[in-house]
Amino acid sequence: MFDFLQNLEDSERPLLGPNFWLINKTGLLLPKTNFGKLAYILVHEIVTFFVVTQYVELYVIRSDLDLVLTNLKISMLSIVCIVKVNTFVFWQTSWREVLEYVNEADKFERNQTDETRGKIIETYTKYCRRLTYFYWSLVFTTFLTTTNTPLMRYWSSPIFREHLRNGTEDFPHIFSSWMPFDKNHSPGSYCTIVWHVLLCAYGAAIMAAYDTCIVVIMVFFGEKLNLLRERCKKMLANDLYNHAFVIGQLHDIHVQLI
Repeated sequence: MFDFLQNLEDSERPLLGPNFWLINKTGLLLPKTNFGKLAYILVHEIVTFFVVTQYVELYVIRSDLDLVLTNLKISMLSIVCIVKVNTFVFWQTSWREVLEYVNEADKFERNQTDETRGKIIETYTKYCRRLTYFYWSLVFTTFLTTTNTPLMRYWSSPIFREHLRNGTEDFPHIFSSWMPFDKNHSPGSYCTIVWHVLLCAYGAAIMAAYDTCIVVIMVFFGEKLNLLRERCKKMLANDLYNHAFVIGQLHDIHVQLI
């Protein structure tokens, strides 16, 4: 595990290495090739269509309040997921500019030799790594729990197993969604399981990639202000400091930040 995490480090992206790797793998950042772009966009829109089927199912089961509430617990989260995906793809150019700025600004700060600013950089880098990896672990645990809930219900309840055998209970599915075939009996039930597991894995990866990337960017912007504060302190505290150079540097940083 530690070797895998170490391989995610990128000397060209000392802060965003793991985050950049995951948003590339999930297709939030589209590949340069036309085929790659089309492939990822197709996957994103297939998942969007799946969310539509969840709301179709919601209409079908509208008379059963328990089933409606079960559906809404997942379908509302699914809406959030596809909004994140499609807005990231739609504003792809703007997101690339933000990521490029954060990367270049972070590398610029790391190339400056100053003990105080070096401690700030080290602190926010460690914080972002811990936040990213802990959140990935949380999302992965949630994925395992969600996909195995029907199985745990089947194993833990003899009454449910009996009701499932005599037909008084429907086949337990991970999500509540409409399917164009009988999803409560074989082979349709097993096709539905595979479909739901794949979509759940995709959704978990998207949430992990998007959320951690956004939080790391926000952490960097906050710490960038602290780094600017330290530059201003040093400029005002030392008469021998090259004030003209520092003022010009601060102006450039301000313009880029805005």
